[in-house]
Amino acid sequence: MEERHTAVNLAEKLTHILDDWEINGKVLTVITDNAKNVVNAVKLLPLTIDNENMDVTCAAHSLQLAISTALKDEIFSELIKQCSSLVGHFKHSNEAKQSLFKKQEQVGIPHQSLVQYCKTRWNSIYLMLDRLLQNRT
Repeated sequence: MEERHTAVNLAEKLTHILDDWEINGKVLTVITDNAKNVVNAVKLLPLTIDNENMDVTCAAHSLQLAISTALKDEIFSELIKQCSSLVGHFKHSNEAKQSLFKKQEQVGIPHQSLVQYCKTRWNSIYLMLDRLLQNRT
């Protein structure tokens, strides 16, 4: 959308999409993130069951917001920063990566690369920490 993402503009765009897809009047519920403009846009749509708008915020997104808030705690953020730096060393150095594979062979664990934390993939912190734990020796 080139227009500002206001509730009114989003509602108009969504209404056009529902019309284009020929599903206007058939949609009963819309799942949204928690952004106020999106929630308010859905409330403006003609989606009714017993004259009530049926908008539902995504439980996974709500959970992610809670987890993100907890991970901003200084202890967690420092741990994530240090682990990410460690993983980055092995990702950017072929020599370090080969050394890791040799050590994995020596201790009898399968060859596996470390997993880098990615800000947009909320479970990647868990995956990074889990892989580091598997390779702690």
